[in-house]
Amino acid sequence: MNGRFLIVTLTLLLASVPSWAQRKKATGRKPAKAVIMPQEDIDSLLRIYRFDVADSALQNNITLKQKRKEATLLEEQQLAHARKGMRMLSAVERVVVFDSLIVPAGRVLQAMALSQESGRILRSKDKGLSDDPESTLFLNELGDQIIFAQADTSGTNRLYSADIVDQKAANLRRLDELGEDGTSELNYPFMQADGQTLYFSSRSEDGLGGYDIFMTRYDADEKHFLIPENIGMPFNSPANDYFYCVDETYNIGCFATDRNTTGDSVAIYYFIPNTARRVYNEVEVGNEALRQLARLTNLRLTWGEQNQVKAARARLAQCRNEQCEAAGNKPTFTLWVADNRAIHSTDELTSAEARKAVQQWVDKKEELARLEAQLEAARTRYAQAATSERTSMKSDILTMEQSQEALNQEVRKLKRLAQKAVLEP
Repeated sequence: MNGRFLIVTLTLLLASVPSWAQRKKATGRKPAKAVIMPQEDIDSLLRIYRFDVADSALQNNITLKQKRKEATLLEEQQLAHARKGMRMLSAVERVVVFDSLIVPAGRVLQAMALSQESGRILRSKDKGLSDDPESTLFLNELGDQIIFAQADTSGTNRLYSADIVDQKAANLRRLDELGEDGTSELNYPFMQADGQTLYFSSRSEDGLGGYDIFMTRYDADEKHFLIPENIGMPFNSPANDYFYCVDETYNIGCFATDRNTTGDSVAIYYFIPNTARRVYNEVEVGNEALRQLARLTNLRLTWGEQNQVKAARARLAQCRNEQCEAAGNKPTFTLWVADNRAIHSTDELTSAEARKAVQQWVDKKEELARLEAQLEAARTRYAQAATSERTSMKSDILTMEQSQEALNQEVRKLKRLAQKAVLEP
């Protein structure tokens, strides 16, 4: 019995071992030849935030090029960007991006959401401070201080601060602490209402590629700005990201970017500023969703309550109307009628009845927007209030919600009447 068992065991073992010819064939197979990944494929990986795959590909490209004694400067720069991208992707800020707008590059300033209380963003060229049409300046609310971009003697854009005295720049100072190496391109400054928090964009080695948005604060004791910090994702990307600003009056922020766009177009993203930085949990949201959140390819993923988004959009509409009025223009709107025709102003209408009907709809929309802004503020106060205070506040919120529903119905009704009046001969 033991003999038979041993024979069977040996037979099975020999059957499971490849033949000598098979083993020779397997071991004699040559490994796949390593190849250099084309530059356009590397660029594509970086654009879709596959920084991990780009990292491996770039390391392979560098190794192969070094063996061939070829230059690897570009690959090393992109490898640094890919690794920065991986670090930033693990700490994407949790921020509500409630709307976006695609505009021609030359119309970016008009699309920014900034009330008079938050200052103004202008072209440096318009004030005689630069020959570069892309250089910009920030003018504070009082109109007595500016921070602007201007080329230095080497032709590199740097940031400067100055006081405005008798409509002229005085006490000019180059902000060397914002780009100590002297090689970084600095532009697009914005100072918050506190007069200390400065945002700007820099094209430097500390970014992901193109312009990145940075933040710094002014140290009044030392009389200079602190070392700038990259504000990370989703605000920054491998593309150009700039014109970051926050309007504290309407509690909305926006920035411009040429990611997710084609040709000479720019995307403006509008968001609700956080009082404290919060980040997504990579494990909870998953890798693919995290990339979408960082790239801003699906804004709905960033949303919380629908009412919060609606209220933010209403505040944005108010801010835009204020900007139009400050510029001497009538506030605009969009009313779609038959055949995809859009009406943007009552001045486009020849019928007095149509103008009246459209204006009634616009007025009621603005009333609804004001109510929704008040309702969001009330909800925020309720969330922060003590338990003893919430009873009376809850009653007020319910009353406002009922008014909101009634106004929504009225707005819809007036919209139908306005559309009908526009189409009537």
